[in-house]
Amino acid sequence: MWILILGLAEAADNRQTLVYDLLLDGEPVGNRTVEITYQEPVNDETTGRRKIDSMTMVKFEKFGQIHYYQQNVTGRFSEESTYFVSVVQFNDERFELQGRQRENRTWVINEILPSGISKQVYSPAE
Repeated sequence: MWILILGLAEAADNRQTLVYDLLLDGEPVGNRTVEITYQEPVNDETTGRRKIDSMTMVKFEKFGQIHYYQQNVTGRFSEESTYFVSVVQFNDERFELQGRQRENRTWVINEILPSGISKQVYSPAE
């Protein structure tokens, strides 16, 4: 009876959370939390979908200056579409990366900076 109950609990749980403590020179400076959500296949998909959310926060002092780093990332992966958005702040500077994989397996990456937007296309070989 216990095996059946444990098996049902595993099947119902479609979310996994990982938490990391981040160290610099052996001292704690921040943490990263990653949440992975699994979804069942829909329509003609042979595999399910995944969504990954990650939040990283780091604060440390080096050479008398306090540094701050924060990153939020969301990625979605399926047979039909794969893309991500990453927002980064390092001290007072912010930027964003947005990526989408095309059907031909190339990636289009947009980098959004205070000075403007740049777009790059990368082949699978790069």
